[in-house]
Amino acid sequence: MKTLKYIFPILFSIFFIACSNDDDDATIIPPNTDDSVEHLMLATTITNDTHEIEVYTEDGKIHQGYTEFTFRLKDIATETYISDVDFSWTPVMQMPSMQHSCPTSSITKVADSKALYTAYAIFQMTGENGMGWTLNFEYTTGGETFDASKEINVKAATKKNVSVFMGSNGTKYILGLIPAKSEIGINDLTLSLHKMTSMMQFDVIEDHSITLDPRMPAMGNHSSTNNVNPVFDAASKLYKGKVSLTMTGYWTLNFTVSDADDTLIAGNEITEDTPESSVMLEIEF
Repeated sequence: MKTLKYIFPILFSIFFIACSNDDDDATIIPPNTDDSVEHLMLATTITNDTHEIEVYTEDGKIHQGYTEFTFRLKDIATETYISDVDFSWTPVMQMPSMQHSCPTSSITKVADSKALYTAYAIFQMTGENGMGWTLNFEYTTGGETFDASKEINVKAATKKNVSVFMGSNGTKYILGLIPAKSEIGINDLTLSLHKMTSMMQFDVIEDHSITLDPRMPAMGNHSSTNNVNPVFDAASKLYKGKVSLTMTGYWTLNFTVSDADDTLIAGNEITEDTPESSVMLEIEF
């Protein structure tokens, strides 16, 4: 009996270690995971009969223009997060006579995480008080396909951070400003550029040229030097450049957009009679 007294703890320890090692390859993980969301805030949850999708953003809100999302899928019955999910999604704006989507990225796994997924959307208009926008998900896990959806609030931007314009080629475009902290000096400038292929499909534009002319209306509409026009970055599928901000305050970011043949399709140069471009975004700091 004394022998059994020592054998049982040893067997329990071996079993516990084996289970711990198996958990590394499991398709579900416990809530106390290393996947930290402490730097994020829960914006909403979307549920069906089986799962709950936790929707996180930086400040717990969904904004007009660019919003970056982080998602987790939780099994309701076991309260565990699922690590192997194939997500697709379609935000939809329901209007009185029509409906449309908006530019989005695909949903991908967060690097070095077990159950966190990320994506962004460019909401070209607001939809508050539970009216307007709906997040629609279809996802596959464990060989089964599920769907879930919920109406969301999209908060109006205080400054113009998305521009919707019709090109001279008859194509509708959406130019979005990726938010970043601004300071006096040379700042990174990141933009998204999509075209509306259909009411539910928006494709990334890779081969267009964008020129930048920042202006400060309150100071004689002066510009600045050492700006770098945004160019397409294949890794991020965004346009990246530099904007020179010589003082704090309100700035307009004026653009012209040309197609792959270097034909101007939207925007205009700034003159005394035309103080801003028809393709324009705003920042203030």
